Amino acid sequence: MSMNTVNSSWEKVLRVVLHCAAAALGPAVVLVLTAGLLAPVLGQYWEGVIDIGEYQAQVLCNPLSNKIYTSNYDANTVTIIDGATRQIIVTRSVSGEPRHFCLNTVSNKVYCLPNSGSRLAVIDGVTDSVKRLTIPHGGPSAFAFNSTLNRLYVGCDDEGTVVVVDGAADTILRELHLESRWVSTLFWNPATNHLFCGTFADTLFVVDCQTDEVRARWFIAPFDVWCYSTTTGRVYAGDPSTVWAFSPHGDSVLATIPRGVQNICAVPFPDKVYIEDGWIYVLDGSTGGIVDTIRHGGGGMVCDTSKGKVYSVGGVVIDARADTLLATVPLPAFAPYGIGWNPLDGRVYVTDFGGDSVYVLRDTMPGIAEAGATPGQYRPALLVRRSLSWPGPGDGQILDVTGRRVADVRPGVNDVGRLPAGVYTVVNARVGAATRFVKLD
Repeated sequence: MSMNTVNSSWEKVLRVVLHCAAAALGPAVVLVLTAGLLAPVLGQYWEGVIDIGEYQAQVLCNPLSNKIYTSNYDANTVTIIDGATRQIIVTRSVSGEPRHFCLNTVSNKVYCLPNSGSRLAVIDGVTDSVKRLTIPHGGPSAFAFNSTLNRLYVGCDDEGTVVVVDGAADTILRELHLESRWVSTLFWNPATNHLFCGTFADTLFVVDCQTDEVRARWFIAPFDVWCYSTTTGRVYAGDPSTVWAFSPHGDSVLATIPRGVQNICAVPFPDKVYIEDGWIYVLDGSTGGIVDTIRHGGGGMVCDTSKGKVYSVGGVVIDARADTLLATVPLPAFAPYGIGWNPLDGRVYVTDFGGDSVYVLRDTMPGIAEAGATPGQYRPALLVRRSLSWPGPGDGQILDVTGRRVADVRPGVNDVGRLPAGVYTVVNARVGAATRFVKLD
């Protein structure tokens, strides 16, 4: 955390000025002012700051409603922001020092995991109303959403139990009892519909979500970070000493890389994994070997698949095709912590664990999908029902909001009527072409 903390004197002064300006003028005005005044200092990727008024942990971008959520752990609240205007819509009370988010991409709901207590917050993505779901066995410790079955899997704090929640009705369907203690992490692989369950008994269980059967068991330490490849379906997990590459079904270990990891990010250009541990190491997904090193780190990462760039909470911007550093934005944050990418307009949001503002980044240089757009202008996604026109060049892949490959397209008109309603991105990683669309019923 210390390497991400900004200590220069001008940035400390800037934080005070921004906070006072937000109190006097409002966060929307400050966002506009900072976007213009600080752009010459912070570069093309800086857009502005939104004053939340509370310390935040994580941030979630919901492209279904174009809303941004921050978990304000000290105040026991969640702030909901309009993604189009970057103005605060409402702040809702939750409980238990809220930390992590999970998006229900089928029923348009946001789940908020508490740091303590037994109640899981369920936020309606349209009305912003809040329900509370009580989780047994000591309360929730981890969660993962399954978009294939519209189910939420919640790990329990006291024993090796996973609670299965109906994503439509918000009711508990059943419990999966693992022969272990305290579920520490959950990760769902959409490529195979398998759930990876890490426990503090140094056992990893792989569950077939269709049958609820344990398909594999690995006696290894719990993992801190997860990702999967949209190209191969392989699952990557990391702890402070090792990165593990699992087969899509979790029934075999394909490779172990002796490299400590704090954060991990899958990069589909064409099949890479970024491993962050102070520096960023580039893992070739086909060989399992480290092929390059980017001598900058900066915490959690997100990949802008439309422009082929990776952002970190430390303000690092990377060309994900060439694996080269493009910029380091000196965010005026006490402790940048959480990061989220909005696929609708390409904005990146960074929370401040020790401050009361959210920082907004965006590549103001037009990309392939935004050629001719005014820098900073919000551009709504294309709306389609059955037919999608893909100009190319070359074939493209349709990715859902989780990054999962759900279909392929060819240049010309393509029938996408079978896709569920939602937000999708069409990419051609080889040449860098991309476009976003919203599929309607």
